[in-house]
Amino acid sequence: MKYRYLPTVSLLHRLVGTLVIRLLGWRIDGLPPDQSKLVMIGGPHTANFDVFLLVMMSWSLGVKMSFLVATDLPPLLFRLAIMAGGIPIDRNGANENTVQQVVDYFRKVDKVCLMIAPEGRLRRMDYWRSGFYYIALGAGVPVVPGNMDYKRKLIEVTTPFLPTGDIEADFAPYIPFYEKVTPRFPEKAGPVRVRARTEAMEKRIQNRAMRQNGDDLSA
Repeated sequence: MKYRYLPTVSLLHRLVGTLVIRLLGWRIDGLPPDQSKLVMIGGPHTANFDVFLLVMMSWSLGVKMSFLVATDLPPLLFRLAIMAGGIPIDRNGANENTVQQVVDYFRKVDKVCLMIAPEGRLRRMDYWRSGFYYIALGAGVPVVPGNMDYKRKLIEVTTPFLPTGDIEADFAPYIPFYEKVTPRFPEKAGPVRVRARTEAMEKRIQNRAMRQNGDDLSA
């Protein structure tokens, strides 16, 4: 598929991605929609190799993936990460709200396909982090779920959803999509569930909506 709206990579990147996926014996089932702005999630995430697989998958599809990069990385590493598609996130400055920083970034650019591993860390977690959901909600873009099954050597991309604000209801239909796969290290995979909304989350969502409405009125 040739994408018209999603950010794309060069033909060389596409050839490299396709070759690597084939040499490793993996297959890809499904495609992200051809939309200029997306949040993609990949899981279960139990190994650094997952990231490599997802990058090669995106290259083979011709899609340029972005990812979050902390501004406090060593300067050279930070510059290389930005060149590779990283989105800078300041975790120590005046604006420490990562979700709001990414939402602001989405509003500034014309095209972006952000890849996030909701589990966040390479160890067993009691729930998946919900940042991906609130980024998509705040930016008004769809979430595209993807999984990685090491038993079948299969990467699947399934039907996207547009967040409504009810994270548990929106995510519930996708739980079987993730529970059916075998991660690289099953012992590191926790339950497939998202964190329920808290009062603090509700306040942040309301503040984000008020800020967005104010920006729209002043535009």
